[in-house]
Amino acid sequence: GRGLGFAAIRSALVEDQWTLPRLALTVSCSVLGVAGMLIAGSRGGLLAFAVGLAFVLMVRRSRVLIVVLILSIVMVGMAAGLVTWVGTDEAEIEGVPFALSSADPSGALRLSVWGSTLQMFLDHPVAGTGLGTFRWAFPAYQRAGEWQEWRQAHNDYVQFLGETGVLGAIALLWGLIALLRRSILPVAAAARGGAQWTSIACAGAVVAMLVHTIVDFNLQFPANAALFAVVLGILTAGADDLLHAARRPHGDDRGAEDAR
Repeated sequence: GRGLGFAAIRSALVEDQWTLPRLALTVSCSVLGVAGMLIAGSRGGLLAFAVGLAFVLMVRRSRVLIVVLILSIVMVGMAAGLVTWVGTDEAEIEGVPFALSSADPSGALRLSVWGSTLQMFLDHPVAGTGLGTFRWAFPAYQRAGEWQEWRQAHNDYVQFLGETGVLGAIALLWGLIALLRRSILPVAAAARGGAQWTSIACAGAVVAMLVHTIVDFNLQFPANAALFAVVLGILTAGADDLLHAARRPHGDDRGAEDAR
């Protein structure tokens, strides 16, 4: 009878009387999400889901492992084309890893595009070709005889590196450090003292998206980017509450309860 307002929404999110509806909604969304990935047959989606789930399970273990995991994801993403940067000679193109990828045209095409995008970065190392210019800059780096139009590199890290150069890579690194310090690590530290499941789940979702964007261009879809921003906002708000709660006197634990 209170209508749709902040108090009613907060009640539905945190009060015990709404536990069963929240659980039903969570299970339904989980089943639909996993079913969607299985039906789509997205290997990148399944890999990202597995890594995100592993993060949720390991978040209580070690902060060092979490830092290594996040840094490794981004570094692998940015260096993904390095092993495929084999030049333009026919003998090189027919060699490894392209020969090993012949049974998977999608994988072989991605490997080729990533290597060519890294060449684009090497030709414009400081500021790249310009944010959002991949569609027009990349044709100059396609191999002879290629006819397919590529609007994205199917790897947001490699594409971002090619479009923004070293300056963009520095900005990405700064954002990554801020994400770790202000959002993920506070949640990981608090998780050892009790279940902060909302924040942990949001952190796992962020990690999963960081993994999936290695083999796709999720963040270039407005709907996906908006959802990622919302999840990241929820995670950061929960982490901020935890940081403030840690600075309060020990008798006042209201902030920690709200962050859960």
